[in-house]
Amino acid sequence: MHYHEAGSGPVLVLLHGTAPGASAWGNFGSNLPVYAEKYRVLAIDLPHCGKSGKPANGYMDVAWYATVIIDMLDAMGIPSAHFLGNSVGGSVSIEVALARPEIVDRLILMGTAGSLPMFSPLPTEGARNMTEFYKDEPTKEKLERILRGMVFDQDRITPEMVERRFEASVARELLVHSKPNLDWMRTLWRRAGDIPHKTLLIYGRDDRVVPWDTALILLRLMPNADLHVFSQCGHWAQVERADEFNRLVETFLSDETA
Repeated sequence: MHYHEAGSGPVLVLLHGTAPGASAWGNFGSNLPVYAEKYRVLAIDLPHCGKSGKPANGYMDVAWYATVIIDMLDAMGIPSAHFLGNSVGGSVSIEVALARPEIVDRLILMGTAGSLPMFSPLPTEGARNMTEFYKDEPTKEKLERILRGMVFDQDRITPEMVERRFEASVARELLVHSKPNLDWMRTLWRRAGDIPHKTLLIYGRDDRVVPWDTALILLRLMPNADLHVFSQCGHWAQVERADEFNRLVETFLSDETA
């Protein structure tokens, strides 16, 4: 397992999404220095992503990813941590909270998959694009379509970003995973009521991957959840609304009454 570490204090674990070419640094590289001023930050590359191992099994299995993260924290002697997860990283954070509730302090779930939208159609545009990527042959055109579905501000998707993520997405070990099991994406919400932790749900109003109305079921079921929706924002709130997002995170984690 590969990770980036900075800062000292209470532990804050950052878990990224798993679109092709994703990594912890790609999702949170610009946020990490801000959080490191108050926290010991661990930005972890999930299995099959970044520089972490890419085994032949377990691809997109969020329950298994959660056991890997739990084992990693145990091995590092970390008894508890705050978790901030984007997309599948949020889903993994939920699985960690369900499996080992005592090691989770507070949860921040951003554009988290695993629930059902109330108004938006299924499958979403972003989900369709991602499931198509490894079918037949991955291409830069497919990847650019995925990335453009992630953001409200299209200028954020540059040729350099597409090139960098495409190179990461076509590692030999990943090309065998053309049919990931994504059933959990529609069923994880059924256990949301078992999560007592203080939770902040963050979504972009213009998210075309995991629509903001996906949060409504989680908000209804999770007993200590609050919801914040950013306007003019897609799936990467930590990028598109970085300053406001960082302030929101810091306020939530530091507020004794939150």
